[in-house]
Amino acid sequence: MPASRKDTAASRQMVSERKTVSRKPRDEALFMTELDNVRKDSDLSGLTSPDIDLEKDDEEKEEPRRKLGADEIKVKLYRRECRQLDVTPVGAYLRSPSSPVLCIKHYSLGPRGARALAVPLMNLSNNSLGSAGAGAVEKILMQNNLIHSVTLSGNHFKDVDVDHFALVLNERKVLKSLNLSHNEFGDIAASVLGQALATNDTLESLDLSWNHIRPKGGKSLMAGIKENVGLKRLSVANNGLGDEGCGAAAMAISSNSSLLELDMSGNRITNTGLLAFASQIKTNETLQVLKLGNNLATGLGAQALGEAILESETSA
Repeated sequence: MPASRKDTAASRQMVSERKTVSRKPRDEALFMTELDNVRKDSDLSGLTSPDIDLEKDDEEKEEPRRKLGADEIKVKLYRRECRQLDVTPVGAYLRSPSSPVLCIKHYSLGPRGARALAVPLMNLSNNSLGSAGAGAVEKILMQNNLIHSVTLSGNHFKDVDVDHFALVLNERKVLKSLNLSHNEFGDIAASVLGQALATNDTLESLDLSWNHIRPKGGKSLMAGIKENVGLKRLSVANNGLGDEGCGAAAMAISSNSSLLELDMSGNRITNTGLLAFASQIKTNETLQVLKLGNNLATGLGAQALGEAILESETSA
């Protein structure tokens, strides 16, 4: 065969081989592009070598889609709820959805804004939520297992609103801290909460300071504390429990084995109330902090209580 014909045949064979080699990476590139929308054809223009590591590419293609992080999920759910309720999202939460503390005092959320806000820690203080807001908060807490601490001070809650919070304590055993201070709860609310606390073993902190609880309500509340096995901190400061409520509290701590801190400051307690504590505190083995400031007792009652504490086997 003439040399020119041999050269022509060899050239055709080389061209055919080059087309075959370049087509395979191109087909592979197109296949990868269909699976991964992030990649562009231009990103794959250099894939012309027959030495492509196809096994590595297969591993990349089989990687599962990236799962959303916890913060991303919380933000998406919160934004969706805000859209449905036609409220403006709280920027402080969007910036730090997993912060252990979220303070949005005086934000004027209103009932719908409160309903939209479901976070691990809620501080809805001084937002004038009222009865409608109490119902909205109940819905949030009943539907969300991530909320463990709620501050609802200064929201004009009254006795008629307490059932919302009692239901949460009875049905949703995930709440650890509840602050209902600076509201308008009276004896009826104290009685309802006492019944709920008698069977609740998950709440660890309850703040009922600066409400309108009087001796009758104090006795009912302390009856629940006597049966409770989970509460560690209780504040009923600046109510009006008086000596009757103080006596009920003394009876409660004689049996309670979980309470670590009790604040009964500013409750019109006289020496009679302190003597009741002195007679019962000797049998308590867990209470570490007892606050009784701003009451009506004199040095006589204080001395009797101090001596009882010194005589206690667990006193430091």
